[in-house]
Amino acid sequence: MLAAGFLMAILSCSNSSQEEHSHPFIASVNQIMQDWEPQLPGGAVAVIEQGEVIYEQYFGMADLERGIPFSAHTQTDIGSISKQFTACLIAILEEEGKLSLEDDIRKFLPELPIYQDTVKIRHLLHHTSGIRDYEALELLNGRHYFDAHMTNPYVVELMARQRALNFQPNTRYEYSNSNYILLAEILERVSGQTLNELATSYLFDPLGMEQTFFHINQGEDFDSKAIGYVEMAGEFVRPDYRSHLIGDGGIYTTLQDLIKWDQNFYSNQLGKRTPVLLERMKYRVPLSNGNSNYMALAQIFTNHSFDEESWSHGGGGGGYLSFYIRFEEVPFSVIVLSNSQPHNAFQKANAIADAYFQVENRNPAPTEESDKAQDDWSPMDISPQAIKQWTGCYYNEEQFSFLHIGHEIVNQAFRVDWLENRDGGYLCSLKNDSTLVEEADDNLTYELSQDGKELVNKSGDRVDRSWTKVESPATPLAAWAGSYYCEDIQHELHLTVQDSILVSDTPFATELINFGEGLFRDKETFSLLKFEGKEKFTLNIPQGNRNLRHLEFRRMKAEN
Repeated sequence: MLAAGFLMAILSCSNSSQEEHSHPFIASVNQIMQDWEPQLPGGAVAVIEQGEVIYEQYFGMADLERGIPFSAHTQTDIGSISKQFTACLIAILEEEGKLSLEDDIRKFLPELPIYQDTVKIRHLLHHTSGIRDYEALELLNGRHYFDAHMTNPYVVELMARQRALNFQPNTRYEYSNSNYILLAEILERVSGQTLNELATSYLFDPLGMEQTFFHINQGEDFDSKAIGYVEMAGEFVRPDYRSHLIGDGGIYTTLQDLIKWDQNFYSNQLGKRTPVLLERMKYRVPLSNGNSNYMALAQIFTNHSFDEESWSHGGGGGGYLSFYIRFEEVPFSVIVLSNSQPHNAFQKANAIADAYFQVENRNPAPTEESDKAQDDWSPMDISPQAIKQWTGCYYNEEQFSFLHIGHEIVNQAFRVDWLENRDGGYLCSLKNDSTLVEEADDNLTYELSQDGKELVNKSGDRVDRSWTKVESPATPLAAWAGSYYCEDIQHELHLTVQDSILVSDTPFATELINFGEGLFRDKETFSLLKFEGKEKFTLNIPQGNRNLRHLEFRRMKAEN
């Protein structure tokens, strides 16, 4: 780790007076940022150590049309970093006794459905609620979540129509912007103020963040606004960004105001001005299976390989990208803001942190022990019974994972094909009746349950993944065709048979391969369509970290 004394004096807050420094770290930051060209969209970078700004620089253009460069006065959209401010307001209102993180959200949002399990405020904060992401729902309906119809009341109404959750609360972490729209609505109903009014009086004014506000109309420009750009066909263009959503995003601010936000994590000036609020912001709860959840109150906890711990969050959308990471023990922080999609703020911020902590990419040399096989064994002969027992299709509904095991006569082995990997699969030998071993790495095994219904993949003694075996398809494809309707999203979906494949009119489940009785997976997206009888099915759609699960569609009756 670099000692504080080795870093030079504070850099000035303006480009024109910034001093040159000979320290290797400053040179490394300049090298990391050298690809941000002056005539193109750019951004801003701050590096803070021991409460001092040791690097502050502005790059490129904030507005190409008007020829305005990025500067200390430029206000830019920080996307989901805004969630930290929403979360902090929740923590302050809890400090005032106006709500509790353990409260049922229906206490404040009674229009939401009564789910089988209680969704608490902390589940929203930690992204463990199971509430579906509005972005994914809008895309499924053929609309975009940046359009002008997107308002907080619209999202609340949309969530009120969702009769099911993606998963049981606190059983998993799955990012959902809807969580923070609901938190914003709770804040407004409890306080009787708009979110911006509340944030101004509770956060921005006390910290002197005079250039920071929740901007409720993304389509509206103002003089000091950084315009967001995306690169298309070698040119930078403005995306159609007109939403009215705040709480999960929506904050416009300057680099210098964000530095004030960063410094408050070391000496709290908010709420009751005690360290208790800062600790509340780092509050995390393990998942119900005992696994850690690394999301606190809009802060992701990371234990780095170079023996440091950080708290971070990023943001993106409409051409804007941002990332803020803080190492409290040093203390050391990096803020990177950008108004163009090609500039990866996450990569820049982490590259700067790596340079500061002098991180090197080192792969440990293989040890003699690691090269040894776990034990000596010879592959078994494969009997007809074993072929029948092992071959077939398997799936994991929660992880959108599909697996096929086939028998290869020439190789006298099984081929295990993780279909989502698209890599041709792995040859495996039969070690015993219940275990296959990968021939390329005998530390990797597949173990089949006694009843033949559950398959587990292990790396040594660690379970990596499991699948359920499915019955071979028996029902003709034509029996599944028809029109189906989902009440939750008010969406109609049509299934037809084309060239011996079931197809639908949604882009997330276009070509459906029948891999089990009543089970279909999409050829490209790996969406899962699962029938329950002939009259209804559930649709599960993977969309990065914004998955949709358990959307129920029912067959529509034909009109006479």
